[in-house]
Amino acid sequence: MVKNKNQVNWKRLFLELMVVFLGVSGSFIINNWRDSKKNIELEYRYINSFVQNIDSNIVFLKENIGVDTLTLSELKNKMNVLEERDVHPDSLMSIIEIVLSVSKLELQKSTFDDIKYSGNLNIIRDFSIKEKIISYYNLIDGAIYIDGYYNRYFSEMILPFVVSNYSFSEGVFFNKSPQNQRRVFNYVAGYYSMKAQRTDVLKEMLDESELLKNELVEYMNTNF
Repeated sequence: MVKNKNQVNWKRLFLELMVVFLGVSGSFIINNWRDSKKNIELEYRYINSFVQNIDSNIVFLKENIGVDTLTLSELKNKMNVLEERDVHPDSLMSIIEIVLSVSKLELQKSTFDDIKYSGNLNIIRDFSIKEKIISYYNLIDGAIYIDGYYNRYFSEMILPFVVSNYSFSEGVFFNKSPQNQRRVFNYVAGYYSMKAQRTDVLKEMLDESELLKNELVEYMNTNF
């Protein structure tokens, strides 16, 4: 029996379609696998960078908390002396030296800014870890805000008052009246309060930094 030349060879057509399907599907699977591998590698680099940033923050926070705690203790003693009527010029000079020693927070957040503005935040697979990272850097923003308020108080209140009323060469205030001494005390008390508030924030930041670092290291050890 002679086969009709126009008859469709369904078996051959099916095999050809299967070859095409498997080729396209295989290519799609391979590309997805490559993208997934790249995402995992990128996630690892981000997590590792977070750990490095937090390490830097921990060192910075410990140093500043130590200095600020010592400064607050010393300033508290000086304020007790300042409440007395007759204050020796050396006491006032030492108070001014303490008050003029301000510092600015330099906390690392470059990795978070990069992952946020590049749109790669969802590269972190663990939702809980991602939320803790976001919360940590929101806490940094809060600490920077408190620090800005503290530094503005110094630059807008303390510094102009000291420059206008204090002789650095003689180490005394121009106006030695009890009223002016009370003004000095009030300014110093405000400075003390601002610095104490900032120090409390730094202590909270240190606790959160150490906690998040440990969780990120554990996450790396478990998932990579």
